Amino acid sequence: MTAQLSIEEQQPQPMSEEQQPQPMSEEQQPQPMSEEDEQEQQPMSEEDEQERQPAIKKEDFMTKPTDVKKQIIPTVTDMGDGFYLTGFVGAYKFIEYQNQQKNDKYIVVTVMHEPLEVDYTGNDIYIKAYDGEGEKLDKHFDEVSEKVMDFHAKGYEILIHCHQGISRSAAMLIAIPMKKNNWSSRRAYTEVKNKRNIISPNPWFIMQLLQYEKKLVAEGLVLEN
Repeated sequence: MTAQLSIEEQQPQPMSEEQQPQPMSEEQQPQPMSEEDEQEQQPMSEEDEQERQPAIKKEDFMTKPTDVKKQIIPTVTDMGDGFYLTGFVGAYKFIEYQNQQKNDKYIVVTVMHEPLEVDYTGNDIYIKAYDGEGEKLDKHFDEVSEKVMDFHAKGYEILIHCHQGISRSAAMLIAIPMKKNNWSSRRAYTEVKNKRNIISPNPWFIMQLLQYEKKLVAEGLVLEN
């Protein structure tokens, strides 16, 4: 037979002194947060987040004209005299680097079918252009050249880019010294090609540069070959 518990035995028994909960010692008491701990709990501002990101180095994305083997699409080519030529990947790196250096004395000339996903300043230039036959890039040559020359005279660096830094932006950069330095299209093309050897403006842009040369000569400029 199963033994039955009496009512008294079923009642909860009082705890012994050893079983009683003991008060916390001073070391076990929760300590107030220090100022440093409180600061760590605060959400970071955009500036703090940027400071914590690894710094981008100029040599990671910039190439010199002598670095022929490094002349690839994502790189930014230092064309000399404060001018730079690249594709859209290099443009993002260039802008990130300038912002990191807190330098605002530069302008970005985007020659592409869509602008970059960045906050353009009032100084930047966006030319909507496709790399296709029939695109009239030459209608922007004078306007872009004059604005670029104005900022360059004030000590601004000039970044010109398209999607790959090969055709549209190269054609635009060739047009600028034609106006700025009185260079023929052949001279300007050769100078740009010697510094970023992967450039290859499409034939319709080459034709427009030749027409631009005739326009400058008609305006009285004597172009150097």
